[in-house]
Amino acid sequence: DDVRRMIDDFDRSAVASQNHDVAESLRGRAQRGGYPWSGSEVEGGGTGTAALGIRSKYKASFARQVRTLWQRMARTVRRHPFLITLHFVATGFAALSIGAIFFNAGRDTGGIQNRMG
Repeated sequence: DDVRRMIDDFDRSAVASQNHDVAESLRGRAQRGGYPWSGSEVEGGGTGTAALGIRSKYKASFARQVRTLWQRMARTVRRHPFLITLHFVATGFAALSIGAIFFNAGRDTGGIQNRMG
């Protein structure tokens, strides 16, 4: 009874209405041969999900987000050069430690299992 009521409430919601509109738009476009993922122009102008009225979860594009993170990291490295040195030292130490564990272990399965226990 509760599940049926939740389903009915969802069916009457704005989200269900938008899902239905998008599905109908895609169905019609597929029948006409215009696919938004192929980059073809869709009715109303534009391409892809923006033309379908689907809003992105993020305001900035993926490329902008990556560029911003790189800029932030570069700024941190310029402000604290010791941090990058510490990262390199820690990476080298980890590499040497793991190398020492598997030194002369052999390249076959038996050699690796011998080291792993």
